[in-house]
Amino acid sequence: MLPTMKRLFNSLHALTGRPRVRPLWDRYAAGNQRLAKSIARRSAAERLKDQREQAPEASRLLRSLAPLIIQGANGLEIQEHLLNAYLERGWRPMLVGYHGYPAAVPVSVNYGVGGVIPTDKPIPEAALVKVELIAGTPVSHLAQTWTFAGRNATPLQLFMLDKARLALRKGIEPVRHGARIDTIGDAISKVLDENDLFPIRELCGYTMGAQRVEEPQILGYGLRGIPSRGTCMEAGQVLNIQVLAQRAQVRTRVRGEEGFQYYTGDRGDAVVLSVMVEVTETGHRLLTEFVD
Repeated sequence: MLPTMKRLFNSLHALTGRPRVRPLWDRYAAGNQRLAKSIARRSAAERLKDQREQAPEASRLLRSLAPLIIQGANGLEIQEHLLNAYLERGWRPMLVGYHGYPAAVPVSVNYGVGGVIPTDKPIPEAALVKVELIAGTPVSHLAQTWTFAGRNATPLQLFMLDKARLALRKGIEPVRHGARIDTIGDAISKVLDENDLFPIRELCGYTMGAQRVEEPQILGYGLRGIPSRGTCMEAGQVLNIQVLAQRAQVRTRVRGEEGFQYYTGDRGDAVVLSVMVEVTETGHRLLTEFVD
């Protein structure tokens, strides 16, 4: 159960050291709820058309963060950069208020997996920095997560990031009308297994439609010994395919009573990459792009 909002904001103030979270809630939460309802009333064709037009811009915004991360920007500065970019484009930071989430842009460093609330703590030079872009245009939802290497990322960190990119490419390849959803996880698992990396099983990708997160889920791992089965992909669906990988086979832990912030159980590095993909009759179309 979520804590009361007063307790939540007090705990977040302690985390960030700055009283910046509550103004985000006051500014965006109610409007985000209204926009989510408006998007849900749009036709699937309207939403898909908008995502085809707007999703590449989401990747370009993420790409614009690379110099900031190399220069050592902190999480709050990364969040501010994206909020300003959203404002210029007429987008809204849809995470604010989503199931009680109080921030706009999660920034998870090294053993942080996802949902980590941004702070003014400097990002270390040897880092894997995960940034989650979750936005709403007036017509549709956009979502992409990318991991950036810090200025002095270690060879192992760079190896993890390189193999996660490969796993994501392989996970996209099976996407087509009529194919089984779980073939995506099978393809991702093959790359991770071959490179002694392990999937983070507590989180997964999803289908995007009237709501940002819909069924069916898209697992980022295969089910060993179980033949491919289950839901088939359909032309016109938008999938948010995610690779979530770590160095050891450990469970992810959740920090804090609010239950938003995910970390690897052994404090080892994690990498997360995602793309939005449209299912077509003959294959697929990338909506967001590979950021690097």
